[in-house]
Amino acid sequence: MATNASRELSDTLKPQMKVYIPPNANPLIEIILEPYTRKYGLTLINDGNSDYDVKTSDKTLDMEVHSIISEIFSGDGIQFPRKDDEYIYPLIKISNKQINDFFKDRIVEDTFDDASGEFLDFLDETVIQYKFNILKSVEYLEKNKNAD
Repeated sequence: MATNASRELSDTLKPQMKVYIPPNANPLIEIILEPYTRKYGLTLINDGNSDYDVKTSDKTLDMEVHSIISEIFSGDGIQFPRKDDEYIYPLIKISNKQINDFFKDRIVEDTFDDASGEFLDFLDETVIQYKFNILKSVEYLEKNKNAD
């Protein structure tokens, strides 16, 4: 999980950054960010009234891939930008199952009750690593959408 998180955070964290972690945030976020307090001098802030540079998002790999598939199924196409610059996404490359297994409890919902969720359930049984591949593909599309 730390390796997957670092793939995302290496592009978004800056030295001495002040990171706000909301009170209802996934508890894994603080665990993942703690080593960066030493490595980059991050300050983790739990008080929303304090000054901060970015907020943390609870968005996981499953949530993002479900959102992408839902947008495709709706016929509207994939919406860009995928991320808000006011946030960092430490969990976006970590699956709900990994989080739930880590805590040995259901911290995040691991099923979606719609057509996109059913499609993802089907893919879970038949295709290995498809979530990472979908996310990488969409990141590539977003990065290169205006590179004509």
